[in-house]
Amino acid sequence: MKTYEKKSRTGVYGVAIQDKKILLVVQPSGVHAGKFDLPGGGIEYGETIEEALHREFAEEVAMTFDSFKFLINLTTTVEAFSFHQIGLIYQVDGLSTIQNGIHATHKYDWMPFTALSQETVTPFVWHICKGLLNTI
Repeated sequence: MKTYEKKSRTGVYGVAIQDKKILLVVQPSGVHAGKFDLPGGGIEYGETIEEALHREFAEEVAMTFDSFKFLINLTTTVEAFSFHQIGLIYQVDGLSTIQNGIHATHKYDWMPFTALSQETVTPFVWHICKGLLNTI
């Protein structure tokens, strides 16, 4: 069995909802490769949470947002990869596409909550969707 170096990462992630659908990216690689995930990622040295979230949305989905509001902090561990992830989760509102030639680095889509399963999404998405299913 392959052993992995233990890694811990703190990231910021955005929850965007429109018409009872959630904006999700497909992770191209890494621990959650092929799974639907929230747009977001690691906070770089010296970045504020807001700067990191704006950067991640620009990179991953070529979008920006007008406002964000704290929702929840989540933690997950993927033992098979010795990966410990801390997620600062924010609701984002006022999404718009960036028009200056920036292209999304990730495949993304607006997904209905009912189309998602625990096997197809990351732990953070599953936690968020379970809570939101009761409110839609």
